[in-house]
Amino acid sequence: MFEQDRRCTSSGFILVGMLVIMFPLVLLVGSAVMAMNGKNRSLMATLEQERAFLAAEAGIDQAIYMAGQGTLAMGATVTRQLGDGSSFSAQATDLKTDAIDNDNDGNVDEADEAVLQVIVTGTYKNASRRVVAYLHPVSTVPLLTTAVYQEDAEEIRVEDSALITGEDTNIDGTRGNPSNDVAGLSIAAPGTVADLIASIDPEEVTQITGLGGTPSFSVVSTTIDIAALVQIVQNSADLVLSDDSYEDLQFGDASAGTHHVTYHDGDLKFEGSSRGAGILVVNGELKMEDDFRFDGLIIVLGRIQMEGHRSGSQWTGGSKIYGAIIQGRNEGGSMERLRLEHASEIRYSKQALDLARNLLLSNSKFKLGGWQEISRN
Repeated sequence: MFEQDRRCTSSGFILVGMLVIMFPLVLLVGSAVMAMNGKNRSLMATLEQERAFLAAEAGIDQAIYMAGQGTLAMGATVTRQLGDGSSFSAQATDLKTDAIDNDNDGNVDEADEAVLQVIVTGTYKNASRRVVAYLHPVSTVPLLTTAVYQEDAEEIRVEDSALITGEDTNIDGTRGNPSNDVAGLSIAAPGTVADLIASIDPEEVTQITGLGGTPSFSVVSTTIDIAALVQIVQNSADLVLSDDSYEDLQFGDASAGTHHVTYHDGDLKFEGSSRGAGILVVNGELKMEDDFRFDGLIIVLGRIQMEGHRSGSQWTGGSKIYGAIIQGRNEGGSMERLRLEHASEIRYSKQALDLARNLLLSNSKFKLGGWQEISRN
């Protein structure tokens, strides 16, 4: 009996000892399990955050693609389900037309605010990442400070009652804002005003007006890469003219809100009441006769000639350009001539150029200019 009690007492001590030994181990295991569970939850939360950020990046890529296709509607929300619980929503704003001074320079919706702001929210399960991205057009119309920009000073003729003016003129023919006035005729450096004066008949200099008096000549220190600009416009063209001569062709009307990015390879001639608007690039000589009218930017690699309408032996009217002209060298390395006759006119129009700039912007490819995260959950 005593021996049996002793064995029970020994077993009790052993059990207690084992419990004493096991308890810390159980605590350690429990702590380890809790730590692992916490770490797993942290890792899962991190992975969900990363998946949400990848969804936001997909939203930026989609916005870039749609902007390049011209299908990214300002203010509309674009949503996509990416599968496996991922999705994004994106909304774009054109800072050029939001009526806000985004760069704090005192001006609202000027040309250097031609940027698309896209706010994207990417989600995955319970996680979300919100970012803002800024999309810049790969190309745009250069800011012109002249009605006519020339690479070289070749022969310039402004005959009869023809006119080149840098005084800002609206598309409807009314006087624009005098603060937008520019030079009538400019040459790229290292050309000089003296070169321009030497290239024109002294009796015709009074028919070139604009900023700085009459004649209104200037030197543009920032050279325009005309060849690159021609390539950009060619790639963005929505209208390619295949014939070398057109009569009564209608390829845009600014007053009606229709515009085109138009390209022609080779010499081109317009007759009759042809009318266009937007951007016109002619990789060759351009001749405009009769009542031709264009609103926007014309880029010509070669000779330019503008005439009026002939009725018998009399010339009446003349071709009209509201906007600006960029004249570059042809394949032979010479511009040869700029000639305006009869009542032909080149009038600088900021309004027409802004329309042209916005047109090219809508037809341009876009690139990511920068981004930053707004919030995460």
